[in-house]
Amino acid sequence: MALRSQPSTVNGTTIARLAGPASVSCHMHAQSVTSGGYANDTWSYLPEYQGWVSNIHMQGDAWLDGVRNCVVPGIS
Repeated sequence: MALRSQPSTVNGTTIARLAGPASVSCHMHAQSVTSGGYANDTWSYLPEYQGWVSNIHMQGDAWLDGVRNCVVPGIS
């Protein structure tokens, strides 16, 4: 799965590709992504990579339970 510099496939450049599990610190609504029959606008922040991944690759069309909302100035 592609890890991006911003929660967007348009504005966020790919900074890494993840093959396995990673820690999520928070998530937020941003650009909607469609894949595998799902649509999801939730993006999670992975602090160890300082990047974002679309939740569609982790949870399909769902929000992650128990993860706090990100507050990121300038990103919405």
